[in-house]
Amino acid sequence: MLPYCELICDWVRVKLGVLRCQEVCGIPVTKVETPSLEQFARAIVRLASNDTLLRQVVDSVACGDGEEYRAAIAELKLNDFCYLLCHWVYSVIYHRVCHIVCSPDRVLPGDAASEIQAAAKDISILLNKEKAFDVIGRAAATLNCETLQSAMNQFGIAPQCRFICSLICSWRHVWVCREVRSEEH
Repeated sequence: MLPYCELICDWVRVKLGVLRCQEVCGIPVTKVETPSLEQFARAIVRLASNDTLLRQVVDSVACGDGEEYRAAIAELKLNDFCYLLCHWVYSVIYHRVCHIVCSPDRVLPGDAASEIQAAAKDISILLNKEKAFDVIGRAAATLNCETLQSAMNQFGIAPQCRFICSLICSWRHVWVCREVRSEEH
């Protein structure tokens, strides 16, 4: 099964992430409008700027402690980002788990909070390039991967691709799922 490990692990990550974020946010996902990609990016930067609350968020998501998680995001005034931030933090944590489980080599776990801070630094580079963010935001909304890749190269942010793509994937996951759910009701 090792050749399929990453695929299986990613499938499990998505399934468990949805359940964990419903557990820690304690609200139905459809009751809050999805913030824009730029608002989400700024929320990640704000979260990463407070080491104590970031570590509280990471630990709370990892352990499923909704009360601690909601208290931390409330203190940061990020309540509207409950599910989005949870999904993104869970993705960072679980990506690391998949890397450890699926690697044929011995891999030591790192620090998820430090990885989130590195991601926030890269995301803030993108936020400071307004024209680039505008192009990338529109391409992300329409899932135009060619435009995304071209913009990252054009604006010199290709080195930040991993974290920017993670940002986009988490945002699109929540946004698309909410759109589908709202059409069902």
